[in-house]
Amino acid sequence: MEIPQALRGCQQATAGYTRRVRSRDLEALQFVRAELATFACSVPGQEACRGIAPTRSLNDARTELDRTWEYHRWLERHGSAPIAEFPEIRPALKSAAHPGFVLDAAG
Repeated sequence: MEIPQALRGCQQATAGYTRRVRSRDLEALQFVRAELATFACSVPGQEACRGIAPTRSLNDARTELDRTWEYHRWLERHGSAPIAEFPEIRPALKSAAHPGFVLDAAG
């Protein structure tokens, strides 16, 4: 099955792709994902936003809708989340990693 241009390069997106989604809808989704990514506070968050895709599973869709509704309700009660933008730390974590090294859980 050929993956539409809007989904190429998105690992998460291709996993749940369905032929019933019209190409114009996928193009609109590309715009929405790009806009959503501007609200993310980290590079991994931006990548996750750009990887959002339609799902074939009604149960998965309902689960995500429930999660979105729960967060909406939390925002209504508490206001915006107390988090600010933070830098990309994966390169630092990678350089700090040592093969076979495990941190001790005891404080």
